[in-house]
Amino acid sequence: MSSFDEAKKAACEAKKTVEEGITAAAKGLVKGAAGAADAASTSYAVALSYVDQGDVAIKQACSMYHQVEDALVAGAKAGLSYAAANPYQTYAVVGTATLLGLPITRRLLWRNTFGRLSNPDSVVASSAYKVESLKSRTPDMVLEAQKLEERMVAAQSEYKQSMAKLKATRLELQRLARNLASTEAAAVKVVETLRPLKKVDASLPVRGEAAAQAATLRQTHVRVTKNIWRIANMDI
Repeated sequence: MSSFDEAKKAACEAKKTVEEGITAAAKGLVKGAAGAADAASTSYAVALSYVDQGDVAIKQACSMYHQVEDALVAGAKAGLSYAAANPYQTYAVVGTATLLGLPITRRLLWRNTFGRLSNPDSVVASSAYKVESLKSRTPDMVLEAQKLEERMVAAQSEYKQSMAKLKATRLELQRLARNLASTEAAAVKVVETLRPLKKVDASLPVRGEAAAQAATLRQTHVRVTKNIWRIANMDI
């Protein structure tokens, strides 16, 4: 006899057993209701209505049981048909489930997963591995910190020197600006002095040269003043 026939036979026997139990219970309920009706003749009609309702409920229960049973049997048939059509996949699934169900397999899985978290030896071994990893990385980071600190000190020194140079340059620019202003004023004065002597031919070249020098001094003075403000904006 095949596995499918054995499953079908077992389902039929279970069905027969349940039907017999339901039928016996129904008969007892009907007899009890009838006895109660005989003992109370005044409510006989009401008791008969309850008996009829009990018969209907029993029939509905039997119908629902048959539907559930048919669904279970159909699922079992489908599983058996798939297993017969795909024997290798079925063997793999059954084999895996069997291995997972073995106590030794469960112990190994526990030791290699959650058991590692609670095993003192595993915790010590994991901590030792982390320490070794830290030891290999610490010297490099310490050396990098030292190099960056040296670079910072050098940059600070250069910055201070640069600040001192900028401050000295600002002072020199301010001195030069004063000289430019006074020299420009002198050139402008020469131009104003020679302006009334337009009829004197010798005054024209001198006046033109003084005007050119005054213009050059003015441009230089403007440029120097801008540089002074640039340094001043650095709070130097």
